[in-house]
Parts: sequence; C-alpha cells; structure tokens
Amino acid sequence: WDAPPPPMADTHPHYEIIKSQYTEEELAEMGGDIPRGESLEQTAQRLMPFWEKKIFPYIQEGKCILVVAHANSLRSLIGTVFDVEKAEVEKLRIPTGSPLVYNLDAKTGKPLPAPKQCGIPDGELLWPMEECPVLFDEYYISAVRKESRTSE
Repeated sequence: WDAPPPPMADTHPHYEIIKSQYTEEELAEMGGDIPRGESLEQTAQRLMPFWEKKIFPYIQEGKCILVVAHANSLRSLIGTVFDVEKAEVEKLRIPTGSPLVYNLDAKTGKPLPAPKQCGIPDGELLWPMEECPVLFDEYYISAVRKESRTSE
C-alpha cells in the first residue's frame, strides 16, 4: 500500500511521452516533474480531491457515473472510498477492459451490497470472472511464469 515501485528513469522509453501530456502549469503543480512511480497510498492521495470535488457530488444527486482509469487508480479508489483493508487492496486484481459496476449509497458514497460476489469488494462484473478477457496485468503474468520456471 505505501511502498512505491522503483522510480522511472529519464531514459525510460515512456518518460518523455508521459511528460509531454502535461502543461508547464501542471508540471509546476507537481513540483516540476511527473510522478516517477506511485504507491497505492500516493495514488489515493492524488485521487481523493478529484473524487470529492468532481465525482461524489454527482453520486449525491443520484447520477450514473462512468469512471475509466488504470488498475492502480481503481484499486486506490476502491480501497480509500470503500474502506477496504490495505492488505486486501494490494491483492486486488481488476480485469482490464471489463466493466465493473458499483451501486453506491447517495449519502455516503459507499457501495451497496452487490447481487453476486465477484472477488472485488461489493462490485459486480458484467460477465463472470472466468470469462473476463484479461484477468491480470503483464507484470503479474510474467511473475507467475518466472515462478513456475524456477519450481520445475
């Protein structure tokens, strides 16, 4: 939860691409540079003001909201907003490209009980977990492959 990955180097092939997506003003707000790697906790700290100002007011109005984000942002959001234990958030794997639906209480923003359990706290995938197109990111898959090779 609180341990960031190794920082991205200036020579990383994606560094300049990512940095070019920000204005000078945005970079100044971030201390002059893009984040080089965030822990789930840091991601949550970055997301919570957006949640509180831009998303939660619509939930309070009973609106239907679509949130599209990468897995760590979603894991951080689920962990923080829904009060999921940090150890559980670290284990949480959100399938890529698989819609995950939450019905939220308009007063608290907390999830209402899901009709079916899918392994993601109180969320419901739009199709069964075993039919999801991508269950794990490439880092997880490569770690599993490496593990299986070393045990042979």
